[in-house]
Amino acid sequence: MTLPSIETIMATMRLRVGALVPSPHSPRRLSAPVQLGVLAFSALALAVICGGCKFAGVSTVYTAIDSMGAQRRIEFDTDSVAVYCITKFSSAKQDATVNFTIHEVEGSLTTQAQMGNPNPLHPTFSVGEQTPGPGTETVVAFEIPQTGIQTPIMCIGYCIQNGIGCLANYTDEKDDSCGVGATCCSNIFSMAASPPTILPYPVGNFTCEVDVDGEVAGVSAFTIDYPPTTTVNGVTEECPVSPPVDGAICAGWVEQGSKCTGFNATQMCTCEGAAWVCK
Repeated sequence: MTLPSIETIMATMRLRVGALVPSPHSPRRLSAPVQLGVLAFSALALAVICGGCKFAGVSTVYTAIDSMGAQRRIEFDTDSVAVYCITKFSSAKQDATVNFTIHEVEGSLTTQAQMGNPNPLHPTFSVGEQTPGPGTETVVAFEIPQTGIQTPIMCIGYCIQNGIGCLANYTDEKDDSCGVGATCCSNIFSMAASPPTILPYPVGNFTCEVDVDGEVAGVSAFTIDYPPTTTVNGVTEECPVSPPVDGAICAGWVEQGSKCTGFNATQMCTCEGAAWVCK
């Protein structure tokens, strides 16, 4: 079937509507059924002209360290202040929905992997949803949480970063039992716990997928790695943002065996197991 051209449809609309609409000098008014007929015909013609038009979409998807998307990045550190997935969204609809899905696609190297144990991969690491409303090139940002998906937990005891180990008389409920990256240390005589608020971003390769009203609109890849190394007085150091102190947790923040000048500048700290050892 060959569809008529837009010009033909518009000419037909003018002809038919013109036949229904009286002259401005005429006292006659269109009856309600005729008015509805005009509106229905106009809507049908618009649908034919538009075909598969979409009334919402995105022009780009990328990652950044700020919510406005001005500071683009594709590489982040375990101690990055924030990681945002950004999209620029245009829509004529009030209720168009923008969904963000963060996929972990390769090699999470968090605490257990550093210690030689297999670490589970999280194919769906985090999700988010927003309804921006009508607009053109509206910046829509999703802040990716370090703990991934924010789900309710049931931990009677306390939560701690994976691989750190539990205190005596507490049972280690295994990795991610307190949310992604956190372990529940349970004791039936304790109170309900909440996931820790300060965790490193997990090392690995990720993608941010943006869907609009259930259809994939764009995907952007990014990487999270350990802090870059520097050479100080001939020693290669891998340091977090905050200078280490003896006994502070280092697993997951830097690689095992990493060295860094301590908060006390006279000490050299080494990441051994779960914590920094400073001498």
